[in-house]
Amino acid sequence: MFILGSLLAASWPSWAESVAPSASTTSLEQPILQDAHWLIRQPDDRYLLQLVTLSTRSQLQDFADRAASQAKGTLATFRYQKANGLLYVLVLGVFQTAEEAVQAQLSLQIDGLTGEETWVRSLAEVKNSIRTTLQD
Repeated sequence: MFILGSLLAASWPSWAESVAPSASTTSLEQPILQDAHWLIRQPDDRYLLQLVTLSTRSQLQDFADRAASQAKGTLATFRYQKANGLLYVLVLGVFQTAEEAVQAQLSLQIDGLTGEETWVRSLAEVKNSIRTTLQD
């Protein structure tokens, strides 16, 4: 068993490390809530769908809990500092192209949220926001 596990780990493609689910995965169908550190490891030329920006971590967690069963893809969160305090952001993705992100936006089906209320953002831009604020 150890040898098989070692062989599987050795043959794991390097790109998969950045998108592989964390050990906290409870179900293959349920999206995982990733953090800012995961977002930083994603390629700069990708895109995200920003779902919500909220003023407290508890509001973000409540929304993420409701959205997790409805989201088609990985959810991730980060925070950034504005003049009026910390803001908490929930994003969906990582999409290879802006067009893929727009398609996800158009087909978004999360209760209480429409595609028109979301924002397609480049990952490079999101990383700049992440780097301005100390993350958890």
